[in-house]
Amino acid sequence: MSEVNRSNAPTPLAHGHTVSTSSWSSIEKLEGAKNYYTWKFQLKMSLIHDGLWNVVEEGSTQPGETNDQRALARICLSVRSNLFQYVRNARNASEAWKSLADVFEDSGLVRRGLLLRQLHRVDYSNYTCMSDYIEAIMTLVQQLADIGKIIEDSEVAEILLNEEDEYCSVSEYDSFSDGSTNGIERSPVVGSASGEAVNALTSPSQAAVYRERSVRSTRGVPPKRFGVYIVAAKRTPFGKFGGLLRDVLAEDLFAIAATAALRAGNVAAELVDTVNIGQASPVSQSGLSPRHAALKAGIPSDRPVLGMNRLSGSGFHAIICGAQEILIGSAQISLAGGMENVSSIPFLIRDVRFGIPLGKYFKVDDLLHMGFFDSYCNLFLVQTADIVAAKYGVTREETDEFALRSQQRWKLADAAGIFNEEQVPVPVTLKNREILMTKDEYPQPDSTLENLSKLQPIFQGGVTTPGNSSGVNDGAGAVILANDEALKTHNLKPLARLVGWSCSAVDPTMMGIAAVPAVQNLLDCTGLTIDDMDLVEIHETYAATTVVCARQLAVDVDRINVNGGAIAIGHAFGASGARIMSHLTHELRRRRLKRALATTSIAGGQSVAVMIETV
Repeated sequence: MSEVNRSNAPTPLAHGHTVSTSSWSSIEKLEGAKNYYTWKFQLKMSLIHDGLWNVVEEGSTQPGETNDQRALARICLSVRSNLFQYVRNARNASEAWKSLADVFEDSGLVRRGLLLRQLHRVDYSNYTCMSDYIEAIMTLVQQLADIGKIIEDSEVAEILLNEEDEYCSVSEYDSFSDGSTNGIERSPVVGSASGEAVNALTSPSQAAVYRERSVRSTRGVPPKRFGVYIVAAKRTPFGKFGGLLRDVLAEDLFAIAATAALRAGNVAAELVDTVNIGQASPVSQSGLSPRHAALKAGIPSDRPVLGMNRLSGSGFHAIICGAQEILIGSAQISLAGGMENVSSIPFLIRDVRFGIPLGKYFKVDDLLHMGFFDSYCNLFLVQTADIVAAKYGVTREETDEFALRSQQRWKLADAAGIFNEEQVPVPVTLKNREILMTKDEYPQPDSTLENLSKLQPIFQGGVTTPGNSSGVNDGAGAVILANDEALKTHNLKPLARLVGWSCSAVDPTMMGIAAVPAVQNLLDCTGLTIDDMDLVEIHETYAATTVVCARQLAVDVDRINVNGGAIAIGHAFGASGARIMSHLTHELRRRRLKRALATTSIAGGQSVAVMIETV
């Protein structure tokens, strides 16, 4: 097309007169459906005024005719650059005008419905590569945006992971299984969608891609054709607070677990594409601990490492992040897990960096103690457990009985060597000599109900005591994830398949019940029931909240924490999720069972649930 003069100088026309381009240069450019009719009227009047409308209305019969070229140029230059796709291939002004009319004049429910249907039926199997698949989806997304239907980044991310009904989209958790809310005030999850979904999905970076929309629960179920598998899972023994592991760096603990997992899965470190490590208290040693942990495990220095803090859910969420990277194609093999050295969490002296005047009082904080306090609701976490216990009628006797059961089950499992498959020894120094730590240090296998009942509640009037709460511990766990292609290419043997996951949240004062909506949401998404779960691990932060969650989920005691939980083994904040996933992976296979579910409530009223099955 010929170049158009956009200055205010007179422009000669074929009909022998001149007109200033000011008759159309001030027209607002077409942005989409929102201003289409205003733009259409203004531009039509401009074309009529300049004697060009007839070639648009009737169509040019002579290729390259001057007025047609001028009209075509005017139409094209009056639309935003993001709409050029609709006029780029127009041969004349009439085609350009009609193309825009086809897009924007029919912008009602019928066209919107057709485009949405096309969008959700884009089939990856029809494309030779991921980039073509993404381009097809984004073309439809843009067409919908042009007629006023905005598809959010988070929804685009879901669609890109979707294969019709094989992938269950994010949706809101509305009620418990009986249709009630049990009086829980649930807070919305704050969305984290920043930037365009396609940029994140096509980037090999560590950016989390499965974005959580502003809804009460989020969930993900990888389609079976894009399987994510656990090919190895190992953990260290858990040490007691100030015990044998107190001088072992968290990064060293993870490196030990990761190295053992790589060896067990027959996976060369060079094959690992990404690393995700949960750690709730990186300030305990070094903010670079996750990166150092990966390097010490032999992972090549050019592989990205993400350290994350979702408190008690950190280990679980590291596994979820690894699965997401595999699903979007930025990894075939991912190393995930968690680590913690709670014993090394320091005291903090405030307001001394720039000097302290003589006689001025300075404040000393215990970072560990501070971590148990929720300043938003002004409660210690143990107080929220007592609130839940009171609301749901859990007695002190019930909590002590549950705690005793956890200790007894650990004792039987340990004696039977059940933990041997998942544990890897850690070299430690004891009285100036090197020894191997081969078993959990925290359990109290000789506990009795009488001894537990003598312990005073942490807060007066409550039911929670040191005896029926989880420990404060050191340890690490590592899980190797891989996709189908990696299994075939490297001859890897899968131990379990990741079925799905869910994250949810409730009011912070009811923190201990948060696991319930996460589990219900995941079951709803997968179309399964709690009776389909052969094993269930509810993290034993507090016996009171674990009892309540078990009741609400209607899980019989024989399937919950069958070999003891955190009350016996301990809680190494960032590592507990990895410990639980490692244990369930091996226990399912040992018992020759099919399916397991793990969940934990998280400080602040959050929660996460993950489901696996044997293959």
